[in-house]
Amino acid sequence: MKNTESLNFEELTQAELLNFDGGVRYPEAYELGNSIGNGIRKGIAIIGMALLFMS
Repeated sequence: MKNTESLNFEELTQAELLNFDGGVRYPEAYELGNSIGNGIRKGIAIIGMALLFMS
């Protein structure tokens, strides 16, 4: 197990969602968080590309 001091925020939240036996404690919340995070990343990328090409 990694030291929690050296983990970044995303690793820490994912480590909290995972049980020590390797299972996910809250699979629905884990999946929802993953899809929200991916959606935000894609949205930021699209906005960034649009701004880049429009300028």
